[in-house]
This record gives sequence, structure tokens and C-alpha cells, in this order.
Amino acid sequence: MNPHLYPSLHIPRDGYVFVVTYGRSGSTLLMKLLNSIPDACIRGENGNTLTPLLRSIHDLRHSHNVNVRRAQMKKPPEERTHYWARLIGTVDDPWYGAENINVGVYARSILDAFVRTVLCPPQQVSLLGFKDIHFYKAGEHFEPAMSCMLKFFPRSRIIFLTRDLDEVSNSGWWKEMDKDAVLGELGGANDRFRSFHRSNKEETMIFDYKEFSDPAGGVERIFDFVGARFDRDKVDRILDVRLNHLK
Repeated sequence: MNPHLYPSLHIPRDGYVFVVTYGRSGSTLLMKLLNSIPDACIRGENGNTLTPLLRSIHDLRHSHNVNVRRAQMKKPPEERTHYWARLIGTVDDPWYGAENINVGVYARSILDAFVRTVLCPPQQVSLLGFKDIHFYKAGEHFEPAMSCMLKFFPRSRIIFLTRDLDEVSNSGWWKEMDKDAVLGELGGANDRFRSFHRSNKEETMIFDYKEFSDPAGGVERIFDFVGARFDRDKVDRILDVRLNHLK
């Protein structure tokens, strides 16, 4: 892949890190810790902007109608079946033009635009990314979305942030909802996080809220995971400031 074609996508020297979780899990605190890394830029919420883009990439990658036409176009004309030789590239084809779709170019082009116009990175950046509390709501599209992130964002990693569900259900807006429904929804989110992590252990990690209380053990794992130096004094200063919205 030529980085000059997608300059924004290749801005971060050390790649990307994404925090995937649900509300009231400590994601803003984790974002602050990651931003303590020199030249890191981990943004906050962006309105779930990326999910539909990732879904479109996945749908195109796995579209039979696109793939069968592209496969036929790679063959010499004399080797194509009569049906496809007659149909492809003509206005008789309901998928007229699908044979020209380059999914890789499409994916990297829209993600380059996403980085440039949504993440808006500084010119000098080591790690780039953002936190999101909505990805888990994608249902059956969750795993494909995570896979697309790892594939198309260069050197990307995902931190799945979890928290004791009773604590979450008694925090913030969750406590106004039916507790059984909340526990069911977030329990399903944790299951999805752990399942994807089991299949992608090199590029993902599970971090639990209770590990914030162990800077030299739990929190240091985060810095090891993203390949950054652990600055205990800086981490302690951040952890000493209790975020009001976590009460």
C-alpha cells in the first residue's frame, strides 16, 4: 500500500489504538491515560460515525455480486462463461459497473477522509485513535466492524474496556433503566469483547475498570500493549483526579 495515496491514514508514527466499551466504564479516564503518552492523540466520542463506514466496507468485501463480477473480469474474455461474457459491462446487468469496484481503495479512501476530517490529528502524532461506547450495539456487525478496523487502519490495536456490571447499572443514566435489561445488554457486550479478543489476541486486549486501582500492574499493561513507556508519576497524577461523571 502506497502511504502517499492515503497520507492522513498514515500520519501516526506508531499506528492506532481504539477504546471500545459502553457508557460509565471509565473510558474517559482511559482516554486521559493514553493521551499522557508523548505525541499521542486519542479523541473522545464522535457520534458513532465510523460504524456505518465499516459496515459498508464489510458489505462490499463480502458481496457475491461484486466478487463474482470482479473474478470474471480478471479472466481473459475467452475464458469467461457465456453468461458473464454477454452480461458484464453492459446496461443489461443489474449490477452494471460493480466489476470496477476496488474495495481496498474504497476502504482506505473513506478511512483517510475519516482521519482527516473527524479525528483531525495534529501534524506530529505517535498514536492516534478514539474511544467509542456504541460499537457493541452493532449486533451481528460488531465482529466485522472490528475486523475492518484492524485490517485497514495501519498498525491498529483495540482495547476492550469492561467494568463490573452491577457498578455500571447503578451509575449515571443506567440506574434509571430496568436493571435486568441493562445487565443483559452489557453482559452481551462483554461476551462480544471477549470472543473477539480470543480470536485476535495480538491486536486486542481486555482491560477492566478495577485495574485502575493498580497502576504498577494493571495500568502498566496498557502502556506495554501500545508500546509506550510507563511514566508512573504521570499516571499517578491522572489517577488522583477523580472524574465527577464516574460517580
